[in-house]
Formats: sequence, C-alpha cells, structure tokens
Amino acid sequence: MNKFLSQYPLAPENLERDAKRALPYKTMSAEEYAVREGDRWACFSFGEYRYRDPLLDRWVHALDDIVFSPERLKQVREELQAGPIDGP
Repeated sequence: MNKFLSQYPLAPENLERDAKRALPYKTMSAEEYAVREGDRWACFSFGEYRYRDPLLDRWVHALDDIVFSPERLKQVREELQAGPIDGP
C-alpha cells in the first residue's frame, strides 16, 4: 500500500457512499475484483482518498495498488489461477 496514504484527504461522505454502492468490498476480495474488472478502470479516483470504514479503506487501496501496477496484477492473476484467495 501507498506509504503516503495517511496524507490522503478523507473522502467526502457522498463519495464514500458511492464507493460502498459501486464496489463489492464486502463480498469479493480486491484481488478477485481486480482480475475480473480491473481492465475496465481507466482511472480510479476512489483511490485518492481515505475512508471512515476501515474495510472499505483497505479494500479500495488494495485494489488501487493492484490495478495500476501491471506486475502486481499479473502476480494476482497467477495466484488466482493457482487457487482461491481468502475473502476481503
């Protein structure tokens, strides 16, 4: 995860609500979502904020790290092919 994450601004409440509605952070791991849907995200502004919900915060930043690092995405794809990754 980004070592400067603590310096990110807190998400406005409406953005946090949007993230909670748009992202399956309670039902799917960030790794699985990245492999399934990561190619669809050209930009991911959710990753520019911190969130009050700690589960959402970890999930969003894990996804951001995977999707925007081609090597990490490749690694996650290989790991998922080898077997399931535990939930979120």
